[in-house]
Amino acid sequence: MNTLTLVQLRGFLSQMRHHEEEHASVTKLSVLGIAMQALMDAFDSFLHLSVAAPVQALNTYNFAVVSMLKFSLFALVEVRYLLLIWRHHHQHVFAEGWETVRQELSRVYAQFYGALIGGLVFIFVASDYLDIVALAMQAYWVPQILHDVRHGSKNSFTRRFIITIAVTRTLEFLYLWGCPAGLFNGDIYPQLPGTQSFQLCAAAVCLQTAQVAVMLSQQRLGPRWFVPWLCLPHVYNYRRTAQADVGTECVICMLEITPEDGSHIVTTPCDHRFHDSCLERPEIDSKM
Repeated sequence: MNTLTLVQLRGFLSQMRHHEEEHASVTKLSVLGIAMQALMDAFDSFLHLSVAAPVQALNTYNFAVVSMLKFSLFALVEVRYLLLIWRHHHQHVFAEGWETVRQELSRVYAQFYGALIGGLVFIFVASDYLDIVALAMQAYWVPQILHDVRHGSKNSFTRRFIITIAVTRTLEFLYLWGCPAGLFNGDIYPQLPGTQSFQLCAAAVCLQTAQVAVMLSQQRLGPRWFVPWLCLPHVYNYRRTAQADVGTECVICMLEITPEDGSHIVTTPCDHRFHDSCLERPEIDSKM
């Protein structure tokens, strides 16, 4: 568990560094998706701490380390990432003055920590359904998938980040709920509800596999490739055929657009023309 948490920490830090170095747009990310992962790690931290605290055993130290690492991942990395995404989604709030920013941040904190406290209370009251809650939390990629479909964005996360997080979180789930020799088998520590259930573990693996497959296919085939065309919103066709005058230049690179460019030309509603490669530059994409 310690190793998996360290890998997750490195994955998040690498993804955040990617947004800074490659100027990738943070607005492509779903606030809810990152919030679900943050809540999951917070619940995991409290689980290890609450289970290990009353028990005097040799493995108590390891549980404390896991709890500390999970809390660090939650408090120092994921919450910071969450606020970064929220800030880019609400640029207009900062233009309205500090008082508005303070009010909006207070509302965000109240919602997030309200969900955290409410989740802890629910887990305590309905602990017999902890396995169902844990399985439902494995759907943390769904908000990002829906966000990409809604906004038509792709490459929100790097492939390495998607695979790293999916694999490590799946292994954690399989260890807690599927490993017969796990610590939560009832010998020393209390047995978790639904442990050693093949159906539960298979459902978690299938859920993760399906989500990762959809996200990777969105990067390759487009964010809306699986949505029926009747359900798609009407969007402007930037590839429409338009006659380019002699001497027309790309507004970005200032090079002349020639008939040989063909399908690589993008035309805006105001009839400005660009090379598609120019619009796909990272520094341009980060401002769109």
